[in-house]
Amino acid sequence: VCRRSVSLYGETSESLITSDVIYDRSTALAVLRAKALALALARIRVRYQVPTSKIIQLSPGSLVLITDRDFYWESKLFLLESISYKGAVSEIGLIASI
Repeated sequence: VCRRSVSLYGETSESLITSDVIYDRSTALAVLRAKALALALARIRVRYQVPTSKIIQLSPGSLVLITDRDFYWESKLFLLESISYKGAVSEIGLIASI
């Protein structure tokens, strides 16, 4: 993903990520991969209103599959970027590579 991004857009940099709770290489690589997927390529952001009961187990960083006929998406992979709890219906912000 990063090589593709550099070939399309040139070199860019992001701020240093530090963590007091990541101790092993595999977890660090998973975090780096998620960050690269979210930032390396052109992406789209969408917001949906959804029943809170459907997302109560999710948190920012969760991966979700979205099917939306209006956009011709079938099981498109998104990264959950934000959740705004608003009673029975909440708003979620999602991000995906194009």
